[in-house]
Amino acid sequence: MSIEELSEEIRRLSRLWDEPSLVEAQIEYSTRMTTSLGLAYPQRDLVRLNAALQADPVALKEVLTHELAHLVIRRRHGRRAQPHGPQWQRLMREAGLRPTVRMEVSAEVKSGMRPRAGFLHRCPVCAVERATRSRMRHWRCAICVRAGRSGRLQITRLESDVSPASDSEQS
Repeated sequence: MSIEELSEEIRRLSRLWDEPSLVEAQIEYSTRMTTSLGLAYPQRDLVRLNAALQADPVALKEVLTHELAHLVIRRRHGRRAQPHGPQWQRLMREAGLRPTVRMEVSAEVKSGMRPRAGFLHRCPVCAVERATRSRMRHWRCAICVRAGRSGRLQITRLESDVSPASDSEQS
């Protein structure tokens, strides 16, 4: 998504949500974001987006809308507003998006994200993943445990360049 397209999307949301000052919000990309796709800083009128999102225009648009909705909610309701409460959800629906807190991203975006974690915990049955700084041998996959399975996770040590190491161990 080019800068012009990004600016046009912000103008569109500004009109849709009747929030003219939204066009003054600062948008910046960060290569340092490791786990978040975007963050809103209402007090600074700033939205920071994970630079990896540039590889996926659809995800970029959704994350931008998500974060801009946080700015609007804070302007209208102050600190007492719930970050993902009913007002925020309404704005997301008005924008034509499902109000979700987490989203799946494309492989291109994932490959651009650089986790701080040292270990990847992955369920071999349902492929749920979670990265952490330390090995968590006692963790189990909640989905699989509820289904009556052991829920044991495969733990893989991540190298500094973020590619999984060859030594995978079963926990």
